Amino acid sequence: MRKKKLFAAMALALAFSVSACGSVPAETGKDAGETVTAEGSGAAATDGKETAEKDAADLQKQAAAVLEPVESAEIGTAGSSLKAVESVNDFMKLYKESGLSEEDFKTGAAAYYKGLSADAQEEFTEQATMLNNSYPSYFTTDGASLVEDSGVGELGFTKEEADQAFGLLMEAIGAK
Repeated sequence: MRKKKLFAAMALALAFSVSACGSVPAETGKDAGETVTAEGSGAAATDGKETAEKDAADLQKQAAAVLEPVESAEIGTAGSSLKAVESVNDFMKLYKESGLSEEDFKTGAAAYYKGLSADAQEEFTEQATMLNNSYPSYFTTDGASLVEDSGVGELGFTKEEADQAFGLLMEAIGAK
């Protein structure tokens, strides 16, 4: 009996999810008996613009997820050098896992940054700059002990990967 109820609930959920998607594309062209005119091509251009805006919003959302460790980096607090190691490592992990191309990351990061208030932009720039200036030292003898003391274990990135990611970020926010 439980299996039947579970199956019925799943079938109902599937039916609602399919019907919620519900927009049925209108027939166009010869099949609908319509003639495609210049007005029709304007509609296609509008659809293209809407798609581009949706893509930009998606890139912004993806970049925001990657940038969260940068935004939450603590500057000028006790242990901020150790916390910076963790923030850089988390940022690099999310950047690599995101699968975003360089251009998509830069576009999304710039859109995310522009969406911040002026005060938040200033704070974000400080945080990004602090992290950008700190990670190169992690690959020195002195920096290795800082990485060890931070508790992150081994860094999940190379200096070259960080150079690339932070270069794109700093360019996106106009801080380089």
